[in-house]
Amino acid sequence: MPRPHIKILVIGKTKHSYLQEGIQDYLRRLKHYAQVEMVEIRAKRASSKLSDEEITRQEARLFAGHINPSDYVIALDRQGQMCDSIEMARALQKQGEQNPNPVAFLIGGELGLSPRLVDRANEVWSFSKLTFSHDMVRLILVEQLYRGFTIMAGEKYHK
Repeated sequence: MPRPHIKILVIGKTKHSYLQEGIQDYLRRLKHYAQVEMVEIRAKRASSKLSDEEITRQEARLFAGHINPSDYVIALDRQGQMCDSIEMARALQKQGEQNPNPVAFLIGGELGLSPRLVDRANEVWSFSKLTFSHDMVRLILVEQLYRGFTIMAGEKYHK
């Protein structure tokens, strides 16, 4: 099986250095298993002139510039399907076996993702019923991706 290609598309930069360090640590670890890139898309600033819906629509257009028609898109949204780490690893493995195209994970900004992006997604995942900051979701995602690859490889990190 070829090395998977994973794109993590996010709105804005990670604000806190402790989260940046954790994200970079897991991105380094993931290089052993997959080609992973995190693309930070410039955030639209909240403005009294723009509604939240207009901001998320504009962000959706920016996301679209980084999503290829052949990408398998997984949106992270609080309304998504929850799974455990083993189920996530199995889903990634199945996706990799069935489709050699990149997997693109979408993480919205403070306002979440536009319904247009959620509709475009092949799958919609949620990590918890709890609400996390969009910066924390980035760290959770890269850690869970790393955990998933170690599960697929039969390595002991998972335990």
